[in-house]
Amino acid sequence: MFTPYFNLKRVGVNLVSNIQVKLKGIKQLKHGQYHQKQQEVTINQQNYAFNQLNLDNPITGQIYGTALNYKGEYEALESEMNEDPYKAPPKAPILYIKPVNTFSSDGMPVPLPKGHDELQVGAALGLDLRHLAHVEQTMNEYG
Repeated sequence: MFTPYFNLKRVGVNLVSNIQVKLKGIKQLKHGQYHQKQQEVTINQQNYAFNQLNLDNPITGQIYGTALNYKGEYEALESEMNEDPYKAPPKAPILYIKPVNTFSSDGMPVPLPKGHDELQVGAALGLDLRHLAHVEQTMNEYG
């Protein structure tokens, strides 16, 4: 798992990305380079095959979500929105914070809550707003 921070540069015909990774058992993010052609990562001048790294969640801040972001979810709850305590549908986005216990690392099992035998899965898009300006600059440089 990579954080959204990256800086692309061409080294011969090999595309190299500056990356930050979080390795399991190590608290700090590690800086390194990802070599696309060789599928290798260099951290502290040591090369590792990408598929052999034991990666963890690279999350160091808060994750915010938007409730009722899916049409079916909104429609299913629409009748309750006019009841107490709400009395009307929301007029602006409803944000919530994802607690740390909801994060899951690559390849780890997902625990089921007590009394449930299935989960609803949905796709989400994540943005690290701290590096948005840097990514935009990089995209403009490399088109």
